Amino acid sequence: MLSYNSIDAVSDRDFVLEFLSANSIAAIHLSRLGEEWVLWASEEFGFLTPSDSVSTGSSIMPQKKNPDPMELVRGKSARVVGNLVTLLVLCKGLPQAYNRDLQGVPFRTSHDIVGRSVALCISKNCQLLELNLDELKGVSPAFEDDVYEFLGVENPIKKFCSYGSTGSDCVAEQLEMWVLKLGIDDDQ
Repeated sequence: MLSYNSIDAVSDRDFVLEFLSANSIAAIHLSRLGEEWVLWASEEFGFLTPSDSVSTGSSIMPQKKNPDPMELVRGKSARVVGNLVTLLVLCKGLPQAYNRDLQGVPFRTSHDIVGRSVALCISKNCQLLELNLDELKGVSPAFEDDVYEFLGVENPIKKFCSYGSTGSDCVAEQLEMWVLKLGIDDDQ
């Protein structure tokens, strides 16, 4: 469904929650399967015997074969479920628009990168757009070739071109739509 405005769209985090939820359900199934295999490989059941390539012996009972991959799957599934719970708890207190809680690179790190980049520009008496990629990578390995698509005054604004975004053309379309919808006359 299209959103009339980007502020409305940024409050939608359901797609991430749904993805993590599906992963958690799959992880739980894998964990349960792993538990079955561990149980079936135990001395009490002995239904299966894992090969040496996927098992280790016990420090106390060297003849015992522990099904390591299944134990690891069982244990790692908790991390997947934990990621879902973490995001659920994080989202429960967020207002409807953008907030720092969900940013990628931490603010402190990005602030440091920008500060060092600007300092380099001052020392070279140039603009950020004039630094080559090696110079930028010297500041932070996070820089890639696409950085030049975002530097400068006009480039970031041009990037806002999806439906409902805050780019100049899109804002003009939104204004026109609301003028028509509200029946505003140009002479008023």
